[in-house]
Amino acid sequence: MKTKRLPIDIPTLWNSTFIMLRDAIPYQKVIDLFFYGEEYANTPTLADWKNDVAIRDLFKLSKILLVLKKCDSEPAFKPMYTSMRKKYDRYWKDVPLVLGLASCMDPRYKFTILELCVDLNYESEPQVVPNSELTFNQLKMKTYKAKLVELFEEYEKKMGNTKFGLNQLVPNSGDDDDIVFDLLLQRRASSSNTNKSDLQHYLEQPVIKVDKEPPFNVLDWWKTQEGTYPILSAMARDLLTSPVSTVPSESAFSASARVVSKYRSSLLSETVEALMCLND
Repeated sequence: MKTKRLPIDIPTLWNSTFIMLRDAIPYQKVIDLFFYGEEYANTPTLADWKNDVAIRDLFKLSKILLVLKKCDSEPAFKPMYTSMRKKYDRYWKDVPLVLGLASCMDPRYKFTILELCVDLNYESEPQVVPNSELTFNQLKMKTYKAKLVELFEEYEKKMGNTKFGLNQLVPNSGDDDDIVFDLLLQRRASSSNTNKSDLQHYLEQPVIKVDKEPPFNVLDWWKTQEGTYPILSAMARDLLTSPVSTVPSESAFSASARVVSKYRSSLLSETVEALMCLND
C-alpha cells in the first residue's frame, strides 16, 4: 500500500493551507480515531472539521469569488472575507487581458465565462458609466471583444488573408477522377465568398457540448480545426499555452533554501537549477 504524508501548513502561503486541508479532510475519521481516548490540547472537534471544509472551499481559486460571497454573511469568516476580497480585487477584479482572451478560445464557453467573471467582479459598480450609456460590465466586455478582433487582425496580416484553410491548402488537381472533389471545393469557395472572418464564423457557431469523460482537451480540438480555422487555430494555440505565473520573491528564496541545504551545499549550479524547476 502506498503511504501518504500530510503536508505541513505554511501560515504565510494560502496554497499550502489549501493543500494541507485538501489532503487531510478525506481522512477525518482516521484522524478522529487516532485522537480517540487521548488528551491533546488541540484535538480537532466536529466544529473544527466543518470550518476546515469551509476554508478549503474558500481557497479554491476556480470558484473563490462565489465562495467569498457565500462567506460574507458568516460572522466567523467576516475578517477573512474582507482580507481575501481585497487581495482578490487587487489581482483579479480586472481579468488579465491574455487570460480573458484565452477563455474565449474554449469552444464550450466562448464569451460566457468571461461575461460571468466580469458580472461578478463589477456587480457593486454603478449601473451606468458616467458620460456613457453602457454599464461597467458592458464597457469591459466591449474592450475584450475589441482586443480579440485586433489580435485576430494581427494574426491575419502575419499569416495571410485565409478564410478557409481547405481552399488554400488543397489545390485543384485537374484530374478527371477528382472532378467531384474539385466541384466540392468550388462550391465551398463560392459559399465562403463573404466578408466574414474565421473569428466571426467561430463566434457565430453555437458552443459545443462535450461529456465529462474523457476530459476535454481544448488544444486537441483546435488541432482538428486547423483546416476550418487556420488563422484562429494558430491564435488559439498561442493564447491557450500556460502563462508565466507571478510568485512572491520570498517564496522563491524559501524554495532555494530547501534545495541548497547544509547537506546539499556543494551542488553544481546546473543541478540546483534542475531541482528548482522540478520543485524537488
